[in-house]
Amino acid sequence: MPILERHLHITFSTPFRVGSGLGRGLGVDHTAVRDADDLPYIPGSMLKGRLRSICKRLALSLTADFGEDVCQTAAQPAACQPQGEDKPCIICQLFGSRFWPGALRFGDGRLSADQRLAFQLRQPLFPGGLDPELSQDRTQVRLNRRRGVAEGKLLFTGETISRECSFSATIAIISDLDSRAEILLEYGVKMLTHLGAQKSRGLGQCCLTLS
Repeated sequence: MPILERHLHITFSTPFRVGSGLGRGLGVDHTAVRDADDLPYIPGSMLKGRLRSICKRLALSLTADFGEDVCQTAAQPAACQPQGEDKPCIICQLFGSRFWPGALRFGDGRLSADQRLAFQLRQPLFPGGLDPELSQDRTQVRLNRRRGVAEGKLLFTGETISRECSFSATIAIISDLDSRAEILLEYGVKMLTHLGAQKSRGLGQCCLTLS
């Protein structure tokens, strides 16, 4: 079949953090992932992982609509494997497994063209520094989850991206999907309300739409 494309649009209502795993001088412990133009983006692998998790929970909750054959669960611990013309479970159809190529290919979430241009024009104003309209450093204290209190002398600083940023990602559909799988993907997109780290601290609240 010809490759079809859907477009995932992501807007945020709070700042968010998608960490690069790297620090920066002057006491910044966690920086945001950035592309070759030094602009933030949302990795396609993160979008795929979050949507897969939500769609799987939905399928298991709505078995009357999406079947009872979802793999890698307590009831069916093994992963789907190709057997003749049998299709895999609805989650493997969409996202794939180590035995089965999924129908969806996720691109990275990129800033809109207008925002990219605006931030690129501002970059010379902040050589080696942070554009305050794009990102901020936020200092927090590490919490002891077991005791429910702050840990002493364990401050850390991370870079958050402005909630004013909006992103779009392309989802390529490379094989046929039945109507149930398409509906489940739509439900998963509507149910995904947070992206990135520190969601319990109020970061990463978002709204996704699919076109």
